[in-house]
Amino acid sequence: MKNGMAILGMMGESEEVLQVENNGWIEVNDTLPLCVSTGDWDGKQSEIILAETITGKKFLAQCYEGFMDGSAFYDWYQVDEINSNDWLINESVSRWMKIPF
Repeated sequence: MKNGMAILGMMGESEEVLQVENNGWIEVNDTLPLCVSTGDWDGKQSEIILAETITGKKFLAQCYEGFMDGSAFYDWYQVDEINSNDWLINESVSRWMKIPF
């Protein structure tokens, strides 16, 4: 724990400092969430994270990445645990963070 915030995952020293300075937010231009889970969906899925769009809207989200018809995709979906639905986030996501425990 550093400055009252747990640093999650295996990161290099520079990424750790960057994450603390940004209160845990990670710019999508720097790093994207890892998608490693497989299941009844196309490609691979990330864990549930917090995502913020360029307009400042925040969502519980998951990312999906893979290849479909020869083209790569990386999509962000809003997670709706209550209604068991996922909705495509139609705005550009600017940053994300792991959910602090």
